Amino acid sequence: MTVSKMTWRPQYRSSKFRHVFGKAATKENCYDGVPITRSVHDNHFCAVNPRFIAVITECAGGGAFLVLSVHHTGKVDPLHPKVSGHRGNVLDIKWNPFNDFCIASCSEDSTVKVWDIPPHGVLKNLTVPWKELQGHSRRVGLIEWHPTANNVLFSTGYDYQVMIWNLDSPEAVIKNPVRTISHHTDVVLSMSFNTDGSRLATSCKDKKIRVLEPRTGNLLQEANCKNHKASKVLFLGNLKMLLSTGSSRWNHRQMALWDQEDLDVPLLQEDLDGSSGVLFPFYDPDTHMLYIAGKLSLSPHLFLSPHLFLSVSLSISPHLFLSVSLHLSLHLSPSLSLCLSPPLSLPSLSLSLHLSLSPSLSLYVSLSPSLSLCLSLSPHLFLSPSLSVSLSLSSHLLLSVSLSLPISLCLSLSPSLSLYVSLSISLCLFQGDGNIRYYEISSEKPYMHFLTEYRSHTPQKGMGIMPKRGLDVSSCEVFRFYKLVTIKALIEPLSMIVPRRSESYQDDIYPMTASSAAAMSAEEWLSGIDKGPVLQSLKPGSRVPDSYPELSSGLGSKGLGNSLGTRRSQSRPGQLQLAYIQDQLGNKECRSKTSVSNGQDPTLCSPPKTENEVWGGFDLRLKFHKQQEEIRRLREMLNQRDVRIKQLELEINNVRNSQDSH
Repeated sequence: MTVSKMTWRPQYRSSKFRHVFGKAATKENCYDGVPITRSVHDNHFCAVNPRFIAVITECAGGGAFLVLSVHHTGKVDPLHPKVSGHRGNVLDIKWNPFNDFCIASCSEDSTVKVWDIPPHGVLKNLTVPWKELQGHSRRVGLIEWHPTANNVLFSTGYDYQVMIWNLDSPEAVIKNPVRTISHHTDVVLSMSFNTDGSRLATSCKDKKIRVLEPRTGNLLQEANCKNHKASKVLFLGNLKMLLSTGSSRWNHRQMALWDQEDLDVPLLQEDLDGSSGVLFPFYDPDTHMLYIAGKLSLSPHLFLSPHLFLSVSLSISPHLFLSVSLHLSLHLSPSLSLCLSPPLSLPSLSLSLHLSLSPSLSLYVSLSPSLSLCLSLSPHLFLSPSLSVSLSLSSHLLLSVSLSLPISLCLSLSPSLSLYVSLSISLCLFQGDGNIRYYEISSEKPYMHFLTEYRSHTPQKGMGIMPKRGLDVSSCEVFRFYKLVTIKALIEPLSMIVPRRSESYQDDIYPMTASSAAAMSAEEWLSGIDKGPVLQSLKPGSRVPDSYPELSSGLGSKGLGNSLGTRRSQSRPGQLQLAYIQDQLGNKECRSKTSVSNGQDPTLCSPPKTENEVWGGFDLRLKFHKQQEEIRRLREMLNQRDVRIKQLELEINNVRNSQDSH
């Protein structure tokens, strides 16, 4: 199989996403003053859902991360409460895709912790987790939730193990994972699931890409391409393809496309540029768009620059000659000289010290072009250390601090011919990439179609993405990033928008997408069942589907116990809804305090209880579910109002404190 090469020649093809553009949020809609972590790990460091944004922060004495409401934009209080229960630095955080108030974190203290976030946000430091997972022997660097099964979490660390956890377990501290995968010989750099979670792809530091069966841990495919060192790997939805980003043999940033059933040779391979930062891939299965984002790199780079100069001058007399020069120099022996030379790029600051080793007395004055007077008795050997600081406006090079140590030898072969040899050593400390390239993916050759590139001079340390259900469909927003800009302590939302004139809902760019409802429980997945995600429409006013949409085959107590015995399992419609309502009626806080005919709250009326009514009264069940959905929506509105009230109270207190301090 031959490797295809992408062509950058403009291809005129029909696409509704050809003119997608990136729109950065204004300063007042950003999150300012966030102490973003300085960790060198290649993780996103940020997680977002429609309610909260979480970001790993820099702190002393353990690890912590910050949880803010997505509406809490502007200046962030430096003393804002944090989630700070880890004893080591936090390396990764991920929100539960089926519970907007549940987040998992992993740390250098070798543990994974799952946290309950209060509905009003974190109002005081949170130190006690809901679950603590203890199984790794070394620090844990990466975690992922299963895309369709509820409460199934994957973790991997520096012990080279991938562990599977069932959070439906009643213990608060879980020490034994349900499965451990031990096929990796080095640190796992990334994990990705296919749409129904039946395949797990990993990239490893041993330069191999693996496709695994996550339930059993069996190795299905393995790629070992010598021309491509993968750092990140990603499943491309239902296209049965993998995309990896990494570096080539010549250390150029590179991406490769693979057939998930045959990893021997990539379908496509393309070099992007010569920068050193990691490339983060993001894929939108609804629009088939691929986003490639760069990352800020703090790794030092050493450069050795040999230089050879040949100077020729025209001699008029033994002591008077015409010299073409680009510098102004005053040189006295044994000698301290100050050399002012015009910089090659602005702005630049250069300070040089020349030490002459020649036992001679020379006076050299030069203006370019000029008439010069020179008295020289011997060749000159001098050492000139210099320090220069330069700022570049390039999108890839942010700041360069160079320590230059040139060693120069000036050998005079005749009164009119001189040879200069020097060696310069420079150190580049900060490099960054703030650009995002995006492509459209197809199942036929050439597979990838370059659309355009979003350019920014502010490089990102990490990135979070908003789930589709949290986008603004009224402005035709199809993707949203949250860029972590370390040099500004800023989180900047970036919306990818399809330009449309109409303000109505655009059905063609918003197909049915994954919802916040789980397709199955952890027990069902562990028993061997695979299901695709529960889909929902993003059209305003559409109904959000329930978790576990299929009715169970029986009404036995075992089925009810498995679903209702866990803390986070959501009730099923029909039979399981009956048990849920009965449980709510048994709680004193949910009992009605008004006088009604049967002593129950009319908003929590139970559905039909006999078997004939359950299966035959379709209209009655439909009305019941509509009533429950309306109740849920009203409660959610009340919770949002309460959250806003708490935020306003905090802002009022901050204003009062600032006034008192002045």
